[in-house]
Amino acid sequence: MRTVLIEKQVYKFDELDDKAKDKVRDAFANDLWYDCCYEDFSEIATILGITFNTCERGKHTDISIWWSGFYCQGDGLSFDGMYSYSKKAPKRMKAYCNNPELIAMAQELQDIQKPFIYGLSGRIRSKGNNWITLDLEDTNNPYRDVSSAEKAIHSVMMRFCKWMYGVLREEYEWQTSDEAILDSCEANGYEFYKDGSFA
Repeated sequence: MRTVLIEKQVYKFDELDDKAKDKVRDAFANDLWYDCCYEDFSEIATILGITFNTCERGKHTDISIWWSGFYCQGDGLSFDGMYSYSKKAPKRMKAYCNNPELIAMAQELQDIQKPFIYGLSGRIRSKGNNWITLDLEDTNNPYRDVSSAEKAIHSVMMRFCKWMYGVLREEYEWQTSDEAILDSCEANGYEFYKDGSFA
């Protein structure tokens, strides 16, 4: 037996050609870059009165958010879960993130609930990547017509889907930007072979 020493040149990210940089971007994009978004979505959903269902994805459990993205017709986001009234949601949302769009959603849900003595609840089901259905009932009076409230809450849920999708798209664009990849490579000491493979 004999040992052979093979020398290869290694490069920093900014030294790679465009094709090799694309390979590195793809590697970063295939990482679970959206985990931090999912944590935030769960907190915000809880404030709005939404409880996401969970599902198995590979070797870990995740919330039931379904999406595709980001630059094709039909891309979007939907989710599975339950909805019910959440006390003081506008105030809690303001304390959590002070996002005017989310505060408005929380206030709208509270206003819709008020005439029903905060008894509206229902199941949210995913219907593709950009649509959900809502089966709503008044727990205080199961025979009461809730169709107008159901339509209004559905509208808020669809706006929440669009908001989450926008956050995912922004995070994806940041995580796969040259600046973010360069920061990560420098912080972690990553180096690459000429073709963009990790050294």
